Amino acid sequence: MRMDTAPDGKKFVSMFEFANIVNGKVINDKYGSKTVQRVLDNPNHKSALEKYGIYDIRTQRGSFAPAMTFLGLKELLSKLPGEFADKYRAYCIDITTRVEAGDSSMKDVIDANAASSNILNQMARDALPHLAASGGASIAAPPEQVLERACLLLLHLR
Repeated sequence: MRMDTAPDGKKFVSMFEFANIVNGKVINDKYGSKTVQRVLDNPNHKSALEKYGIYDIRTQRGSFAPAMTFLGLKELLSKLPGEFADKYRAYCIDITTRVEAGDSSMKDVIDANAASSNILNQMARDALPHLAASGGASIAAPPEQVLERACLLLLHLR
């Protein structure tokens, strides 16, 4: 997948290519552009995605396509159709329900994740400083490492 850098230093990846990869398509399949356009045509989805910033990335043909940072791609994944996105949404529901219910086993999970070198846990720690204005961890990797890890993880989970 192509990666580029915005003037503000943030790294971003093509939304079209991301949609293709998570849905098992070849990287330049028209599925990605059609699917992402359907997501963006929904005003609620577009508004949710815009809070992470939608950038332009130059395509191989010289035109531009929408692109997002790692956190934006996670938001996009929550809006996409397909089996992988369905599993992602189910996982998010499970985790938030357990946290809201006060599931005491979550403390063990959190402690294990904090100590883990697993790529998913590393990606989540890297993204923390970029989340809410309420703070977050002081552990941070350069944004390009976050995106590279995200892409590797998504390819590994397929």
